[in-house]
Amino acid sequence: MNIMNEYLKITEKYITKYFKVILENRFNKKISDEFIKTYIEARYYDMEESQSRNELKSNILKKIYKKAELLLNEFPKQEVIIEQIKNFYKYILYFDNVIHKKDTEKLINDIYEKKKQITNKVNEDFEQTLRNIVSEYKASIQDLLTKLESGEFSLEIKKISDENRLEEIVLNHDIKFPMIYSNEAIQKAFETDIIKEDMQAVEYYLVIYKILKNIINGDMKKQYIVSFQATIFDKKQKLKRIIEIINNQFIQEKITIKVKYMDFIKYKKEYSNLIRNGFKIAVLIDEGFDISKLKELEISKYVLINKDLKIYPEIIKSKHSLNIIGM
Repeated sequence: MNIMNEYLKITEKYITKYFKVILENRFNKKISDEFIKTYIEARYYDMEESQSRNELKSNILKKIYKKAELLLNEFPKQEVIIEQIKNFYKYILYFDNVIHKKDTEKLINDIYEKKKQITNKVNEDFEQTLRNIVSEYKASIQDLLTKLESGEFSLEIKKISDENRLEEIVLNHDIKFPMIYSNEAIQKAFETDIIKEDMQAVEYYLVIYKILKNIINGDMKKQYIVSFQATIFDKKQKLKRIIEIINNQFIQEKITIKVKYMDFIKYKKEYSNLIRNGFKIAVLIDEGFDISKLKELEISKYVLINKDLKIYPEIIKSKHSLNIIGM
């Protein structure tokens, strides 16, 4: 299941409901869908890592207004509808957590007053209908998040780089085993390739949960490094299922797959395919790394290295165009 795609479907559904209630029989689905497409791209896909909340707001509205101009050229007879959708889009930013506003009631009242000015009609049910839409939207998002919650697994966050707001994800478990199994036997089981491959799905769902919570809280900047079990490349169906979980442009911008150098060499073609499909990788190098091979790592987003290693100073001096991060 691709959770991010489900999140976006829910958002699109409730934006459509919002405009149906506002525009009533003047609602035009084709025009509304065009605006939604522009909004989703601006809200989730076109943002800069350094973008503040205010910059995000300005960028979204700028693109909505530009879209209105294009639609006016395409549908000149729909000028009234296009202008009204454009003008009401600023309220979406509050419901979709781009802008925080504690007083939802005042917001709903503002929308109603603006609607009355446009339609010259009093609709006593409007405000309650809009409250219901907002409540349903929040409940739908919460239901989606609940599917990702886990009492047996949790994420440990390790800060790697303040400059990139980059954090590494480590998956922990709290699974209770019968006393007949020793801690050593349990740990050994978790270190097998098969278990590590299966744990990938758990880790990815939990990191998506964290990313969605960040979105809701207005934090669009954090980046995460996640693990990847290279042996999964030999299992095509399993690989397809794992990749589908994170196969979303927005999620790809938020995560980087960590790769051991020896795995990178062994599966270079497969990792290159992932990069071509929008994924980012971070190659972890160790003491035995041949510095003359640095150039072949230029396709990676980051090169990771322990600062305590003897080769660290030389790696830093010879970094070429690489983004090297000492850990």
